[in-house]
Amino acid sequence: GVGKELVARQIHERSRRRHGPFVAINCAALVETLLEAELFGIEDRTATGVRGRRGKFEHADGGTLFLDEVGDLSLSAQAKLLRAIQDLAVERVGGTGSQRVDIRIVAATNRGLADLVQRKLFRADLFYR
Repeated sequence: GVGKELVARQIHERSRRRHGPFVAINCAALVETLLEAELFGIEDRTATGVRGRRGKFEHADGGTLFLDEVGDLSLSAQAKLLRAIQDLAVERVGGTGSQRVDIRIVAATNRGLADLVQRKLFRADLFYR
């Protein structure tokens, strides 16, 4: 309601990445069990009836990934996100190799992250990245 995605889209459209994709995802809406597949993708036949697909990181390659409500991610999800940010690469669920990505990440939340770090509900290393 305060226009976080609109601001992120403006940052994207006024940058050198404007010709690349703009991909937005609401982290609060992600079910923990599907988080990795949604962000990083999943390999074909990882489980019965599962079709392989790219995740949001790969979809945003060459552009901008907007992570809304990043403060709502679990500590486990934060660790996975931090790894992808540090390595600039993602590994699909069920995959054996990593895929490099060239993205700008814009993150937003309606929660006070500094307070969440103090209360050990948000990773300090992710906060500073």
